[in-house]
Amino acid sequence: MTRDLPHIPPRDLPVSERFAYYKAQVEAHGGTVGGTTILGLRGLAPDGARHDSNENVGPYNDTFVVLKQTPEGEQRIFELRGSTHAGQRSSSLSPGGVAQIRPGNFQCVPNGPHNDMPSWHIRTLDDSGNIPAWRDIDKNGYISPAEKRKAESNGVFATQILFHNGVSNDHGHSIGCQTLPPRTMTQLIDLLGRDQSFTYTLIDANRPTP
Repeated sequence: MTRDLPHIPPRDLPVSERFAYYKAQVEAHGGTVGGTTILGLRGLAPDGARHDSNENVGPYNDTFVVLKQTPEGEQRIFELRGSTHAGQRSSSLSPGGVAQIRPGNFQCVPNGPHNDMPSWHIRTLDDSGNIPAWRDIDKNGYISPAEKRKAESNGVFATQILFHNGVSNDHGHSIGCQTLPPRTMTQLIDLLGRDQSFTYTLIDANRPTP
């Protein structure tokens, strides 16, 4: 594993060192850590296994790192398995191609129930629900370089992007949302509280840290 790529730090390190590593990743990608922040690692599972970040279907194989810092200075880290990619190749709700939101920094606000659990609406830092995205135009479950170029040149975005219960235990039911298995989603809800907003930094873990 190339250490220049974002990685899962050894779990036998002190919490302070692991927290500092993840905090540095957030900041290197333009985000800030305070209160509660989630770092999404696309292409990297909690066990350190990597996969192609352009894959837009498949199992829960990404990592959501929950960073909590109390006013008293206590630091807590939770590495949760989930998907930063979609879970299906096509949908009538997405005729232009299923979305994959682009890496960036966002705010997430309570959205009410979705798939029988609380959910959060992902918004830009200037409070827009239009999230820059790529689209799987040919519906093959993969975001190609050509599809990325087309989306970026046309200013493509996705709307109604949520953090939500992925329903299935093996892969998320999603056309662009960020999903976790039901049991893991319950854990996230317990960590966050149903009515708490948080910041979200999504990065491609297969690209070197800036």
